[in-house]
Amino acid sequence: MTVVPPMPCRASKAVIQEAAEKYAGKINFLPGDDLFKLVRRLGGQIRFRDFSPGHQRESIHVRSAKDFDLFLPDDTSPLRDRFTIGHELGHLLLHYPVVRRAAGDTPVEMVATRYLPEDASDDVRRCEWEANWFAAAFLMPAGPFIQAWHQTGGDPADIASRFFMSVEAVRTRARSLSLESAAA
Repeated sequence: MTVVPPMPCRASKAVIQEAAEKYAGKINFLPGDDLFKLVRRLGGQIRFRDFSPGHQRESIHVRSAKDFDLFLPDDTSPLRDRFTIGHELGHLLLHYPVVRRAAGDTPVEMVATRYLPEDASDDVRRCEWEANWFAAAFLMPAGPFIQAWHQTGGDPADIASRFFMSVEAVRTRARSLSLESAAA
């Protein structure tokens, strides 16, 4: 079977984030829900791996839409892992369908790597942006996030604990939603 990188869907950030939120609603995924259970329900397995030099670097290896392995570093925090899982699900849901359509009848496996080489193509870089946009909206949907922002007076630490995310991920999401003082 041929191994190929992800291919961008080329949707706008707004369209990708809207799709991520709709998908979360469709599968009844709420902020803070167990992502390990979700990955198993979708047909995947999560594996922990040493990502030091000399070890394999893939973060998701997709054989089919319902058969994939998601790789996490064995030395990161659970909060970081949550974002990584959301990001890799973005590759599965946004990029694997594009790869399948492009492959036609040819059997392919899509592999998205954790670390991009310096000479990564614009398409591969675009895929990373798209997966990040997906993860942010999937894990921190705009409505509940904005509500939490107002309830906490924009306290990133409090919001992070509500969404089981890192403070940096919360700050980034707040900036993307144009919330006041989000960069503070």
